[in-house]
Amino acid sequence: MDCCVVGISGGTGSGKTTLAKMLAQHFGQDCVVVSQDWYYRDLAALPPEERAQVNFDAPDAIEAPLLAAQLAALAGGRAVEVPQYDFALHTRRPESLHLAPVPIVIVEGLHVIGMPELDGLLTLRIFVDASDTLRLARRLARDTRERGRTEAQVIAQFEATVRPMHTRFVAPLGAKADVVVDGSAPLESASAALAARIEKRLLTEG
Repeated sequence: MDCCVVGISGGTGSGKTTLAKMLAQHFGQDCVVVSQDWYYRDLAALPPEERAQVNFDAPDAIEAPLLAAQLAALAGGRAVEVPQYDFALHTRRPESLHLAPVPIVIVEGLHVIGMPELDGLLTLRIFVDASDTLRLARRLARDTRERGRTEAQVIAQFEATVRPMHTRFVAPLGAKADVVVDGSAPLESASAALAARIEKRLLTEG
């Protein structure tokens, strides 16, 4: 099948997940969103206190070969069972998520457009940019609400690993992107423009 694989990267809290959801809403049943975060390595073999010390913002925290293999399968018209991650326990959940092949696959995450394993798979690379201040505020809201963290834990992690890893690995990805989006502005207009670009690509290649 003809498939457009769209990669969206950006710092934590930049708006990449929101943008991915907007695009998915636009395309409906013709689109699925794959999250890089589902592919964190399973740390069940480590004691809980050691799991919390892992640098989750480094590229090697992700099982990139599995992500690449499953994206390639979707792009090739094959269904996959994608892992689901428990962010409170830092382990993979027993259940997986079934994804059927569709014309548009959006994969979003910190390092997506910089992963060597995905170089031959991505049709369009998007980078969402936002300031440290805004990204921390959004991270605080998300992690305390959805991932069982305290404000102190979120701030400590941001300073210890999130900010340094962003500077080293994530921020430079803007130079690799086909499109850079301002994550501090409302994303509706950017989403509409990107949807039109993806539709044109599908028509051209279809």
